[in-house]
Amino acid sequence: MPKVKINESECIGCGTCAALASDIFEMSSEGVAMVMQETPDDMEKVKEVIDSCPVKVISVEG
Repeated sequence: MPKVKINESECIGCGTCAALASDIFEMSSEGVAMVMQETPDDMEKVKEVIDSCPVKVISVEG
């Protein structure tokens, strides 16, 4: 099953992913994005978020 990943060291903390898909992503106390659901049901939403990330640090593996 595909898993959503974020390269946290490259994340700029813009919050776009959390704004578009708050059930899948949230912002950490350090100000970077975190994946809350590694295997979400709505992969179309994940693709939208991947395309919207300004630094392209979100990916799907597997």
